[in-house]
Amino acid sequence: MARSPERRYELLVWALLGLAGALVIGPALLGRGVLLDVGLISRHLPWIADAGVRAGSVWCRGDTVDGVFPAIANIRESLFRGDLPTWSPYEVGGAPLASLPNSAMLNPLTWPYFVLPLWLAPAYVKLLEVVVAVAGMVAFLGRHGVRRSAALLAGLIFATSGFMVMWSNWPQTRVAAFIPALFWALERVVSQRRSRDVALLGLVLGCMILGGFPSVTLYALTAGAVYVVARGSSLYLLRAREWGRFVGAGAAAGLGVVLGVALSAVQLLPFIHDLGVLNLEGRDFAGTHLDSAQFLTTLAPDVHGSCVDGDRFGTVNPVEAIAFLGVGALVLILCAVALPAARGKQPAGRLMLATLLAAVTVVVWLGGPLLSVLDLLPFYASNFIGRATSVFAFLGAALAGYGMDRLLAHAQPPDSSKRRAPTLLVGLSVTLIIAFIAYMSWQAYGQARDLDYTGSFRDALAMPAVLLLVATLAAVLGRGRLRWLGAVVLAAVIALQGGLFAHQLLPLNSRDAFYPTTTTHAFLQQHVGAQRYASGDAMYPATSDFYRLRTPVGHDFTSPRWGDLITAVDPTARQSPTHSYFADRPLAEVAEDRILDQFSVRYWVSGPQRVGGIPDRVPSAGSTDTLRLRDAEISSCVVPGGPLRGIRLFLQAGHAIHDRGVARVNLRVTTPQGVFESERALDRQLRRGPLDVAVAAGPDTSVDAASLPTGGSYEVAVWFDGVRGQVQLRGSAEGAHCAALRPDDGLHLVHSAAGALTFERATALPRIRWAGSSRVVTDPAERVALLQAGILDDQVLLESPDLPVADGSTAELDVRTDEAERIEATVTASGDGYLVVGDSIVRDGWRATVDGQVVDLVYANHAFAGVPVPAGEHQVSLTYTAPGLRTGALVSLGALAVCGLLLLWPLLARRRDPSARSGDQVAAS
Repeated sequence: MARSPERRYELLVWALLGLAGALVIGPALLGRGVLLDVGLISRHLPWIADAGVRAGSVWCRGDTVDGVFPAIANIRESLFRGDLPTWSPYEVGGAPLASLPNSAMLNPLTWPYFVLPLWLAPAYVKLLEVVVAVAGMVAFLGRHGVRRSAALLAGLIFATSGFMVMWSNWPQTRVAAFIPALFWALERVVSQRRSRDVALLGLVLGCMILGGFPSVTLYALTAGAVYVVARGSSLYLLRAREWGRFVGAGAAAGLGVVLGVALSAVQLLPFIHDLGVLNLEGRDFAGTHLDSAQFLTTLAPDVHGSCVDGDRFGTVNPVEAIAFLGVGALVLILCAVALPAARGKQPAGRLMLATLLAAVTVVVWLGGPLLSVLDLLPFYASNFIGRATSVFAFLGAALAGYGMDRLLAHAQPPDSSKRRAPTLLVGLSVTLIIAFIAYMSWQAYGQARDLDYTGSFRDALAMPAVLLLVATLAAVLGRGRLRWLGAVVLAAVIALQGGLFAHQLLPLNSRDAFYPTTTTHAFLQQHVGAQRYASGDAMYPATSDFYRLRTPVGHDFTSPRWGDLITAVDPTARQSPTHSYFADRPLAEVAEDRILDQFSVRYWVSGPQRVGGIPDRVPSAGSTDTLRLRDAEISSCVVPGGPLRGIRLFLQAGHAIHDRGVARVNLRVTTPQGVFESERALDRQLRRGPLDVAVAAGPDTSVDAASLPTGGSYEVAVWFDGVRGQVQLRGSAEGAHCAALRPDDGLHLVHSAAGALTFERATALPRIRWAGSSRVVTDPAERVALLQAGILDDQVLLESPDLPVADGSTAELDVRTDEAERIEATVTASGDGYLVVGDSIVRDGWRATVDGQVVDLVYANHAFAGVPVPAGEHQVSLTYTAPGLRTGALVSLGALAVCGLLLLWPLLARRRDPSARSGDQVAAS
């Protein structure tokens, strides 16, 4: 049977959806890559030494690689062991984990992480996001009478919008994907006011809150509240003044919201308990909005750079700034505004969506009085209004769906019983939209001109300009018999631009780049144990959660006290309240840093160029001679015997390495005690001057190079791998000139790899230790200063004179358990003192007991935890129970039961009422 044009068009839209999905995420779904920006890892040492720089990652999405994904991996591994990991001990002294919604563990769109291989799961998470977004859009617009083909196209626009693509692999998109479903549920509640609709609203909102990014939910609910009032007014007040039904609709929506909050209580209550530690007071975004120059990204997403491989020109992070909808969506929005409703269609949905879209646009990009009013409400000033581009994307896509529906039906005569919008008003609206876009485009060009990137700016506009012309012609000329052709062209424009945008900005990285374990990581995993490591220009410490390594810095909410100590080590370390890392420092300073001792930093990792040590004097004779070495060509030199940190060579000229290749310099030092082999990864551009290479033990000797005896001489062989042309060294035909580097900084080089050097700090204190003497220091700044200057190893600084005094005792410790949520130790003390735990655990949820009796957990040494322990033998235990988790779980279970009852109640009532069943049978007949 022949299909109608509308059915054929719907099949075309389905095909475009499938084709776009297959091209954009299909390879990742089939395992031919990872839909995660793990290529970013290769920018850091030591990984870069193994694989070189990998292209194709969005550098501005680093949070997903170093914060979001490692947390998910941590939760997954613990769950597979049968444990719910409510605490993570690895970064910033420890932080709550699965009890909070930050990782979106209970959001249904996260669940592929728990059933699929970790490297494969991100692709299926994105697939679920697309399915939920498109299905929600079709359901919402369907309730407004929009044909399914137009609603599917709107779903495609939303799924490929700037927010849904740029924020991929954050929980943000797992929240935003439910926005269409939220408005669908609100529409059902307002128009039908049934119990099942209240339950559906609660379930959708619960999923959003459990998505762990409250600002998206907040802005979606704000727009939803306006929608409920406007829609309720349209249905009940403008026509019949049915105030009871209007109030009932609002009450039903409110009950649905309460039910959604209750459903998420299992993670919402622990989050509320933790707010006091999260230090959110610094997050003040009052009056802050996106620059108007960024609005042009709605049509041309990369006019200010996309951040792929660092391609970024504007003043705003492209993840925040890009609000892409597409030129096809713009044309359809204009159609929705300009074209009259077809017969039987009501304009209420269009007017509400258009008004909401205009309001959100003004607030996000211009600010003004409306934003000032919103900032007066709770939580708004602490959440950046730019995240409302998620709501902007939904409203724009939904209005575009209306526009396509009207374009397809425009050949039909309008319903004469309905009043058409005045031509003057329509023309004024269209003119205002075009003028607004023109003004914003001029602002964007002004920024490009001021920051000198007009060339790339114009290049980024070329394709959108052509597509805009094509889409406009399709809308204008696609009338009457040609309307289906115009609709096909518009659908193709939308799929083409959206698909290309998503293909460019969604990650597809090699599986080889998926958190590789280097030899440095393997060494630390074997040796760090209960202590910590820290680093300067290596290791990307915010990934430590993934590798299960403790470090004092990282990417997680950091308590203010712990942050004080981080800043004392390095004033530049705190990048934000949630992100910190140490800059590189001279090795002598690392060795002498007393707060690193307090942090129990046993190992310090540096780049391979930071060898340290004092060089022997090199004979000046022949210093102007040049030795030229080709790739893999071996030369040699001789150095006096004695303790070694490394060997120094001398480059006579700069040298360019392959752009993305991996190049190394190799050493083999032959001594009477054995052969030492080393390698060092080289920068892509070598500079004239010293070239230091560390010396480590080779496979045939276990002798420590730093303890070699003085006397005799050592032969050194040197060669290069992966370089082009010739490397020019100081030397002669007899060989290279080189100098021995002698240890002098108090650190012990314990592991050398091409991409990193690992030094041991002998002065680091145990993370769990005894303090037999105490001193009260009430001033926080004085405490930090004393710690920085150095205190006795067995001393603890307290902040209150009311606390028990340590009387100079000694003690033996037997740490029996040292796990994420439980620490147990046997203490045998000669007098009163404190068990000090160098973690950030003085907070709600952590409880200390001595011989089963609860005791106060007090601050020790400013940021650590101290347990007062009397003389004698005692069993000390510290345990963590996420505050609010148990109560929240009970509330959530109760809310889930209420949802089930509300959904089943109509069926139960129908079974109990025989007249209803017979009525249904009569109606069916």
